[in-house]
Amino acid sequence: MEANKKLSDMTAELSKAQEHARRFQELLTAERRKQKSLQHALEQEMGKTKGGQGAAGLSVAAQRAYVDTLTETLSPQSKNHGPTRLEDVIRKNEVVMIENRGLRAEVRRLHMENSHLLHRVRFSDSNAHYMRNQVVSNVADRAELLQRLEKAETQYKELESSLTRQAAEWVNKRKSEKNGREDHKMGTGGANSSARCQ
Repeated sequence: MEANKKLSDMTAELSKAQEHARRFQELLTAERRKQKSLQHALEQEMGKTKGGQGAAGLSVAAQRAYVDTLTETLSPQSKNHGPTRLEDVIRKNEVVMIENRGLRAEVRRLHMENSHLLHRVRFSDSNAHYMRNQVVSNVADRAELLQRLEKAETQYKELESSLTRQAAEWVNKRKSEKNGREDHKMGTGGANSSARCQ
């Protein structure tokens, strides 16, 4: 029972760790997407600086998506204070890259933790399997022991009955022998008295 509880706890820990890993993976994917958007914005900004092309050459839908992405990724302060400077975009990109490195490290740590937990779960499962086999073996041994105990109890009852019967027979035999001796004495005494009277 304790092994099953331990296995259940380990499985819960593993599920929790996997959920953390999944969330961090989603965060990492979102940050990568954000970084690509920032890189795209940086390239567009550099294009403006060099040739003033901006988002030229893109379809209307692509330009709208580019503007929406750029608006979302830029800080609120830059939107309130006019055009975004190239330095701001670069700084934002560096911050995102640092965050990505931290997230990657966290994901690696969670993967290692998951591997460790999986190892512990397998070990616990192996122990649980061994304990289940032991329980089955113990149940079989107990059943065999009960059979032997019942057989011994039956033999004991038979022996007790036989001893009781033999004791009763011996007592009856002793009584019969005693009565026979008394009858013999009484018979011998009566014959002697008759002989003296004659």
